[in-house]
Amino acid sequence: DAEGIRIMEKITDRAGVDSPLGLRAATAVAENYQNRQMFNDAYLKWWEISLQWRTGQIAKDALLAMARCKHDAYNVHPLEKRPFYDTAGLATAKSYYLNFKSLYPEDAQKLDIDSIVKQIDEQLAQKQLCIAQYYHRVGNIQAANLYYDMVCNNWSGTQAAEAAKKSRAGNSDI
Repeated sequence: DAEGIRIMEKITDRAGVDSPLGLRAATAVAENYQNRQMFNDAYLKWWEISLQWRTGQIAKDALLAMARCKHDAYNVHPLEKRPFYDTAGLATAKSYYLNFKSLYPEDAQKLDIDSIVKQIDEQLAQKQLCIAQYYHRVGNIQAANLYYDMVCNNWSGTQAAEAAKKSRAGNSDI
């Protein structure tokens, strides 16, 4: 696979991403990275493509692929360990998905982008809930309450917000 990637990158370099051949080579590289769960490399390749192609089908494909790569890079971790990882990619994925929705509302509806954004919000809320729970465990109730409140205020309607409300209610005297 590494040799194939090198060949395709040379084709892209020689033909240019703005040529049909260079574009096909670049998208093949990006898709290969995605298929191999190398989401950060795939993201960078799609980003490179998006810089050259700002309109048309390839721009739409690149925007959606960048969102998916950022989300998949977070989701590749085991479910129970995800809150321990950096959520910056989730925020970026959410931004790309919302941008996709604003630019391509019909496609966004077909792809149910709203439910993906809702899932990302839940993941972001779970991360902050884990921080609150940590502070609670170590006895820093004031910091825990701040995080519980943040979860409730920023991600109302999530399961994490419900859990934060319950935990915060137990700390109401502080």
